[in-house]
Amino acid sequence: MAGAGPSTAVDELIHDEMRRLRLPGAAVGWIENGELVWARGYRRAEVAERVSVTPETLFFIGSTSKVFIAVSVLQLAARGELALDDPAVKVLPELGPAYAAVTLRHLLSHSGGISRDAKLPGPPPYLSHQLYGDELLAHLASGEPLFPPGTSARYSNLGPALLSLVVERKSGLSLAEYLRQNVFGPAGMTSTRLVPPSQDPRRIEGLVPGMVWTGSRPREAGLESRHPTGSIVSNVKDLAAFLEALWSGRLLPPESLEPMWSIQALGGGEPANLGTDGSGRRYLAALGWFVHPGEDGPDIIHHGGSMEGFSSEIDIEPANRRAVIVLANNETGPAAELAWAMLDHARHGDERAALERRLEERLREVPFDLDRWTLEASTARVESFLDRPSLHLEGGIAWVEDLEFTDGVIDFDVAFADERGFVGVVWRLQDARNYEQLYLRPHQSGNPDANQYTPAFDGSTGWQLYHGPGYGAPVEYRFDDWNRVRIVVAGERADIYINDLRRPAISVRELKRPITAGRIGFTASLTPARFSSLRVLAGDPPPLRGDVPGAAAPEGALMRWQVSDPFPWADLGDDAQLPSHAAAERSWRALECEPQGLANLARLATRDGDSNTVFARATLVASEERTVRLRFGYSDRARVYLNGRLLYAGDNGYRSRDYRYLGTIGWFDAAYLPLVAGKNELWIAVAEDFGGWGVQAALDGAEGVTVLE
Repeated sequence: MAGAGPSTAVDELIHDEMRRLRLPGAAVGWIENGELVWARGYRRAEVAERVSVTPETLFFIGSTSKVFIAVSVLQLAARGELALDDPAVKVLPELGPAYAAVTLRHLLSHSGGISRDAKLPGPPPYLSHQLYGDELLAHLASGEPLFPPGTSARYSNLGPALLSLVVERKSGLSLAEYLRQNVFGPAGMTSTRLVPPSQDPRRIEGLVPGMVWTGSRPREAGLESRHPTGSIVSNVKDLAAFLEALWSGRLLPPESLEPMWSIQALGGGEPANLGTDGSGRRYLAALGWFVHPGEDGPDIIHHGGSMEGFSSEIDIEPANRRAVIVLANNETGPAAELAWAMLDHARHGDERAALERRLEERLREVPFDLDRWTLEASTARVESFLDRPSLHLEGGIAWVEDLEFTDGVIDFDVAFADERGFVGVVWRLQDARNYEQLYLRPHQSGNPDANQYTPAFDGSTGWQLYHGPGYGAPVEYRFDDWNRVRIVVAGERADIYINDLRRPAISVRELKRPITAGRIGFTASLTPARFSSLRVLAGDPPPLRGDVPGAAAPEGALMRWQVSDPFPWADLGDDAQLPSHAAAERSWRALECEPQGLANLARLATRDGDSNTVFARATLVASEERTVRLRFGYSDRARVYLNGRLLYAGDNGYRSRDYRYLGTIGWFDAAYLPLVAGKNELWIAVAEDFGGWGVQAALDGAEGVTVLE
């Protein structure tokens, strides 16, 4: 093994990813041409000083343990002691006739219809343990497969547990002993072992404590036994030796390697597809491994594991014998994301570095010459901060008056204190009430709502309407220091980078305002902010890198409303009928919903003093008298009327349902509509207090009901 360490770029990437993924510690190995060229341990300051991480540090590897079970089965097959298309009941007759069609190949490819888990409490010190042996066989024999074997694929922990029993019965050895003699020993894995439920892992020398996050700091995790499919402990050096032994033919004959890493077909010929991972990549089942199809490079063979306090990942490019191994002591699966980031950097790092150099040459600095700026803020001045000229802004908005921007790049640094506030950048600004906006919440650093994209329509921002993936992301900020922000805008889409130019923190699939040239500016409220190093590329943006799946409206969604002009909420009164005076002499305009079914009422209506309420109206035509369920969401207050009768009144505003409740729109509420045969008038009165003015609704079980256009 070469003694070189990672390049500076890779080392920085790992540190950045650990911060983003909240990894307390990680051990990382990089393999090129089948050789471990470097391995290194990383530890964040939040981890107790007694904990160190090196390439020799032991971690539970969770479900990555399953690859060793698969190799064991393939070894027995290569020796002629079993065949992959043998039915499992040939070795495990206790399963009974319901499982007669389940083959060993099905179990290896998660296509046998075996349920995912079966757990019991304890034994101490474990919180829980997975059923195994006679307990597992009895549990499964009491039921039947979830689907006909070979017709679908669904991830299972119990299928590989059955394969472990097959190994034990065919070899006459315990799984731990079989692995020691046939896998760990021949591969030179001197520290790797299967931990039985009878052993207390806290007594294993060199095992790093598993961690979970509570608030802003990690704490030591509890223990769970996933014997045998998740209870192997190993380290980076041993796992690298395992891969080298696979490639060299010491564990399996060369002719077994390619089939093991080949996508398995279901009965209809389609691949055994287990869905997508957390990064949106498809993963297909091989034999004990998974495959990410190579849309922008070679296929990646991989397996990962995630359990209480630990995660692991092995990613392999078999074509060039490149691999990344990541072991981490955090349970939420971030090892896979770190491994993918490293492979992605290897594939595209040079190309992206070249694009970055070209972009740097094209960005143009915009000085803080306040004669060029329009200032509508309580404080706006140019001052030196952290040895830089900066714009100190508080209580308002400031924009560059003589710079037009439609598409392109906005790049700047921002600094703020660790206190409650909203600090942002605006673009395509038409005036102080109409723009696209990103704002950062310093007090939510690291949380899912640490930042947010939102449009502003005539002063109404929509943060309660546009939330979650594609609108915000958990980012940890640097306080009283510079945070780098870059926004790449192209048409109706945007990539937003925060402190990491390698990947977008937010990819906005659909900017909500019209694509119109406007100004660029900054905002700050509740807390002061300093902005520095503003650079802009107006036009010809670099390629967007992020991708967020489009949100689809639910079945039965109402996608078009007639919306009234605004009026005071008080006009509705307290009657159980639609007040005729509130509905009289209203003017109406049609509003098409956004793809997810949301009607942003601020597109048509402007709140003016007490006039904070509109009606959204739709006509439902029923073929016969019937009752249907209306699911809906709104911001901030609503009343639902059918044929003039009040059916629902509620408040979904900020802190309306709990002192921490944000008032974000969802599908939280329902009303039952007693439809008459023929036309029915559905009216929803929606009031805006702040944070978003919207409504969305869908009919459940509405066969025979149509919506008039």
